[in-house]
Amino acid sequence: MASTVNHEQLLEWLRSPRNKTFLNEDLVVLKTSPYGGLGVFAKKTIKPSKKDLEANVLLRVPKISILSAKNSIIANLLYDAKISGMSALVIAFIYEKSAGIESPWYDYINSISFTKSAKSKKDQLILPPPFWPEQDINMLRGTEAEILGVLDTEEIEEHYTQALEFAKQNSNGLKIPYELDVSLDNTQEENELKYKSFASITLGLASRAFSIDAFHEIALVPAADLFNHEVSGSEHVHFEALGDVCPFCGKADGCGHDEYGAPDSEEEEDEDEDEDEDEDDEDDEGEDPEGSNVAGDEWEDVSDEEMASGSEDSQNEEEQEEEDEHLEEITMEYLAKIEKEIEEEEAAEKDSDEEIGDDDDDSASTYDPRELMLDPIECCDISLQAPVKKGEEIFNHYGELSNSILLARYGFTIDNNSSDYVSLGKQIIRYRKEHEEFAERFEWWESLGFTILRSHLGEMEREDQEHGHDHDHDDHCDDGCCGSDDGHDEEEDEEDDDPESWLLDSKVLYPGAISDFAYAVAKLMTISESDFNELKNNPSIESIETLIKPSKKANKILLEWMESRLKDYQDKGMKSSDYKRNLKKITNENRRHISVLVMCEKRILEKTISYLSKRV
Repeated sequence: MASTVNHEQLLEWLRSPRNKTFLNEDLVVLKTSPYGGLGVFAKKTIKPSKKDLEANVLLRVPKISILSAKNSIIANLLYDAKISGMSALVIAFIYEKSAGIESPWYDYINSISFTKSAKSKKDQLILPPPFWPEQDINMLRGTEAEILGVLDTEEIEEHYTQALEFAKQNSNGLKIPYELDVSLDNTQEENELKYKSFASITLGLASRAFSIDAFHEIALVPAADLFNHEVSGSEHVHFEALGDVCPFCGKADGCGHDEYGAPDSEEEEDEDEDEDEDEDDEDDEGEDPEGSNVAGDEWEDVSDEEMASGSEDSQNEEEQEEEDEHLEEITMEYLAKIEKEIEEEEAAEKDSDEEIGDDDDDSASTYDPRELMLDPIECCDISLQAPVKKGEEIFNHYGELSNSILLARYGFTIDNNSSDYVSLGKQIIRYRKEHEEFAERFEWWESLGFTILRSHLGEMEREDQEHGHDHDHDDHCDDGCCGSDDGHDEEEDEEDDDPESWLLDSKVLYPGAISDFAYAVAKLMTISESDFNELKNNPSIESIETLIKPSKKANKILLEWMESRLKDYQDKGMKSSDYKRNLKKITNENRRHISVLVMCEKRILEKTISYLSKRV
């Protein structure tokens, strides 16, 4: 992942009155982390306050100061192009980076390095896994990383194509940034380097971005990205931001968009203005310098009576003109006086503005960041949640992420990652093709059985949470409850509506336990025809629960699936212990992280196989 290399420049940005950002430098200090790059450390032992929640704020950044697509110099262009999410953030960042010192985030952007070495940028870019050497990619074959599409370049290619089109469409008014300035005039090497630079920036931003609210969506929050990730869940701080805001203007309330709908686009406003002008033109149609109010072509339709009436109107107009001349004479008498009064008022306003400007300068020089503590709703906070001892690094928690996701998004892996798992979906698909006699059972499970079990387990989990039940899972647990925690993170939950999401939930969990969903599928293949018909015709909770009760036949099927899963790895049968022994010899950072990932996955399978082998 991208690293922060110039923390003094970052601190300069944080301390600038213009950005109105608060970093509690009385409690924390930035320095090199043993995990790489910079980290945030406690200057002294600090404990969270239950009475004064504001005292727990270690960092506060106003939403107007975060680097988001909506705050960027190209916000309107991105809106018109209908580009949002991570794509919008990456493009916005590239244009802000290209703006140099003119960008409000110049110091912050300049503190981020996308290279492994500050001495040379050539071939030293920190790149996502699809751009790694072929040897590294082959090491990831058969892992969860490959299954999740971590090795695919399709997504990054789509984002890059979109960014190139955006740059080309807006090239008349905006200079194309380096990363997007691709043409046939460049050499192939130059274009490839620009593509890799884009990929490097995308990886770096993905590792730093935070979910903000309905308006900004995701954004970079200066300094918040310095709090490193703690995978065990024993983090010290949380990132906090009010997410329920108006998606059109970002206000928390009172904007009226929820009642009246989205604001009209500029184009619609222009059309309304044009329509108003057309109506005015119609009202004025036919008027000439003499003041006649009928178009020339309409004189033929005017009757004699109307003409006579027109003569009376002319007389009235002459009388009115005489009155106007009298008023004009009176106005002329006061004209000089009025002009003098206007000049005096303008002079007074100018003096007032200068005084206000002087006051602003004084307030800027005596700016106290703690003033921001008064308006937390409009800010993003890093708040203390757990005690930290003096000298300890302060950690954040980015979610329950497996090593495959950590590698793809942040560029590192962790041994004994409790969020790790090994999927059995590929093995189940193969088993389904080989056993056509179970076609009806698979169809029933896919259409109904999985949904019933998922709902039941979800209800059980909620009840456990309400009663404070906490069951410690281990590899000796065989009561069917070990799989109730299906290892979902937020991204996987989004796929629950996928017809084949049951395959994603059929997995082996850390440290070595079959998920209830995987066990139920295996058990479903072993029950008698009469039991299946009863289950199909009367799918009660009680009958569904029988599918997660231990069975030697189900254990045997699961063993076959897991042994087959081990063969997917392209390492000639190496064991987790072999990877553990070789770790000390590996100097290449990427290969070390890959080795940890494969080692952890194999350890999960080996442990579960050892357990089930004694129960068949």
